[in-house]
Amino acid sequence: MRFLSGIFILCFSIGLSPLALGQTMAYLPDGLHKLSKKELKERPLTLRGIPFYLDGEKIPREELGQYVSDPAYALDYYGDHNGKIKAVVVRSSNATEKKAKMELIPAPRNPIDWRGRVAPEFERADLNGNKVNLSDLSGKVVVLAFWRLKFQPSVKEIPELNRLKASYGEEEVVFLASTRDIAPDIHELLKRQPFDFTILPDSPSLARRYGVMVYPMYFVIDQEGTVRFCQYEAHKNTRTILTEQIDVLLNK
Repeated sequence: MRFLSGIFILCFSIGLSPLALGQTMAYLPDGLHKLSKKELKERPLTLRGIPFYLDGEKIPREELGQYVSDPAYALDYYGDHNGKIKAVVVRSSNATEKKAKMELIPAPRNPIDWRGRVAPEFERADLNGNKVNLSDLSGKVVVLAFWRLKFQPSVKEIPELNRLKASYGEEEVVFLASTRDIAPDIHELLKRQPFDFTILPDSPSLARRYGVMVYPMYFVIDQEGTVRFCQYEAHKNTRTILTEQIDVLLNK
């Protein structure tokens, strides 16, 4: 129960709790309403003995953990006229809620451990100021490269990465390059060496989110947003390796 109370505090603190009163669900006890943020702040944060519902059905206590921790779900809290919580409704999260919850999931100590897990959501501006949101790329394979100007192996691989990108249509595969470097420095590089990936400058938080400690590093994310491959550092066969990973996903 301490776990559930902790989850409640966590979800409330990042804004996953409802912000306004709403209609009660037909399957909930009479007299309940969806609690506002103000009401939730004014009551003790406890969920002991409180029923959780999903699609009108009660969720067994032993299954609650998977719903409160999964970014795909959000929680709505229902209470009586005194504002006391009497029921929790689990529903699909919206994009904002999903993003906020994803940011609270600790990154694996080893980035390779992201394989088989949902890729951390992000929204960054590219060199032209256009917003790039990972969730908007659903249905496409995403190659996400982390690189740095001061690490020469990152720069040396750019020609091969350009050849890789040229092999695929933009409707199937998206190529992103995240870096801690700032836009003016990157533009200086591009005068000497074109880089055809969509570059996301000044993004140290994105590297931390993925647990990146060495450069370059590559992630291949499938059409459903799951990390399927991760490669450390430069490799003489990087283009071949990434091509194999991409083709597997395109042909599945």
